[in-house]
Amino acid sequence: MLVRILEVRRALELFLLDHTNYPQLDATDWELMKKIVEVLKPLSIATNAVQSRFYSPISVVIPLYKVILRKLEHEEEKGTMPRICKAIREELVAKMCGWENEEELVLATMLDPRFKDAYFGPVEREMLVAKVEELAFEAYEGGGSSPSSIENELEDANNPFYTFLNDEENREEVPVVGKMDARAKALTVSRTSIQFSQMKHSVLFCNLFRK
Repeated sequence: MLVRILEVRRALELFLLDHTNYPQLDATDWELMKKIVEVLKPLSIATNAVQSRFYSPISVVIPLYKVILRKLEHEEEKGTMPRICKAIREELVAKMCGWENEEELVLATMLDPRFKDAYFGPVEREMLVAKVEELAFEAYEGGGSSPSSIENELEDANNPFYTFLNDEENREEVPVVGKMDARAKALTVSRTSIQFSQMKHSVLFCNLFRK
């Protein structure tokens, strides 16, 4: 509401000039409204962000909380309504106590490419590493095969696919493989053709042929 009042300030002042029976607003009142809007603006933006119907992931909770705290501290140090800033900041800290250490919120924020670990320290980074290790161990224990076990299984002599792939007679019977091998052996590249290619493409790819 205060934002809208400031937007129509000129029209409202003209209206009050013609209607003196209404409470009048002086320069001090307008300045006070500006300061209140400046202090509450981050809270309004954060509220609209988390109320988004289509896109409001939990990864935005901690970044919004940290940014609001920094903004309130900055306004408090600047002298913009310090008592109000302090009261809002202390109440916000009390309400959010413990939430910035919640594993789900921390991991969601760190895995969000917009934020990563910008709002965290070494402790939270270690939490992410430990969680990744835990998930990897659970996946392995849950029946997943390690790369070494897969390689051993593929190279097992009793495996019919392994026997077929290593059978030279079967390789020769495949016409495509034979043609590819023959063309590869017959392929020769002369120095002249290399020099011509360098001359042809040196303008476009000058860095590749620079000596």
